[in-house]
Amino acid sequence: MITIINEMDRCVREKKRGILATVIRVEGSTYQKEGAKCFFAEDGELIGLLSGGCVEGDVLEHGKEVLQTGKSKKIHYDFRGEEDQIWGLGVGCNGAIEIFIELFDPVGHHERSKLMREA
Repeated sequence: MITIINEMDRCVREKKRGILATVIRVEGSTYQKEGAKCFFAEDGELIGLLSGGCVEGDVLEHGKEVLQTGKSKKIHYDFRGEEDQIWGLGVGCNGAIEIFIELFDPVGHHERSKLMREA
């Protein structure tokens, strides 16, 4: 988590936006539990993991939408069914996770961004 905070602090200094993605609900077997986070600065790379690598690329795509619209978003992944084998890739993602993606904007939403760094 300290690495995510350091990246958020860099974004504050450089007036950059980003997205914070947080696991808010899990069911079954998952790599991460509720509260796991990752952060993506608009000029950086993904920091942190939400799964065993199963969803991070897709989360980034949703995150780009959040950066464009400024609207938070919830996404749900369920790897328990046979039809979702490609997501789990057989590496232990055998549960379901719900992820909340929110905008980190230290210029446009200074107080909210400050709270996000403290949480």
